[in-house]
Parts: sequence; C-alpha cells; structure tokens
Amino acid sequence: FGGRRVADPATSATLLRLQGAMQSHARASASDLISATRSMLRGVAEECAAPDWDGAGANAVSMTTVQNVERLIGDLHAFLPSSVPLPDIVPDNDGDLSLTWQAASDQLFSISVAASGAVAFASRLAGGVEFHGKARLGSMSEDILRSLGTTISGLFTDGKPRR
Repeated sequence: FGGRRVADPATSATLLRLQGAMQSHARASASDLISATRSMLRGVAEECAAPDWDGAGANAVSMTTVQNVERLIGDLHAFLPSSVPLPDIVPDNDGDLSLTWQAASDQLFSISVAASGAVAFASRLAGGVEFHGKARLGSMSEDILRSLGTTISGLFTDGKPRR
C-alpha cells in the first residue's frame, strides 16, 4: 500500500466515529452560518424593500435577490472554515446585495448578488494583489466555490476549507 499502514478494526471504528463527529460539527457550523446570514438578510431586506430606500433613488432589494444570497451562502458554506466571520451585508443602489469580508483596511473580498442570478466578485489581498470575476448562480462549479472559499478564508486564517 505504498508505505501506508492499514488500521486495525478498533482504530478504524474510532476514525469513523471521529469522522461522523466532524461532519456533525461541520453541519452545525453551516447551520449557524446560514441562520445568522438569513437573520441579517431579513433586516436588510426590510430596510430596503421600498424604492428610494436611501433617499437617492435606489432600487428596492427584492425577495428574489435575498433568496439568491441565501442560495449562494448555502453553496459556499462547505468551503469556509467555521473560523471565518460572517460577512457584512450591504445593499447596493441597483437593488443587488453585497457580501463583504474585510480582514484589514487593505484586505477584503466582496461578492455582489443580483435578482437575475448574476454574481460578481472582487478582492484586494495582501501585497496589493487584486482580482475580480463574474459567474452565474446555479452554474458555479465546485472548483469556483472552492477558490472563493479559499480566498475568503485566506483573509482570516491559514486553514483550509472544510472540504
């Protein structure tokens, strides 16, 4: 087996119990992330449900946009360690919602989600590294989600995503 040792049955059983416990913890962390994000989203949605919510002609944030953010968080959570803080949720004047993780004054990652399902993301990382891109909700591959999760978690930890 290429130098790998095969575990005895007792060790295998222990490893299976630990794996089950870790999966339960990941589900609990995901549930907390999703629950807390939904709570914040409801607050933003209520404040920005009417046109001109900012007094400067902003478009209303639609329930479709809120549902799209919930879907994105549901897709993304598996690629974020539980140590990553919740994002700031900011309404945009075009009716989109932005999720922003900021680690330092010069390091951040932001994702903007539209009612149409369009997703735009941009980051400014240590050393002045910047990148941006666009995707469509529902067609984001696991590789894209993993890359986004790695970038976000890299702002806060040296840890790897959950998957």
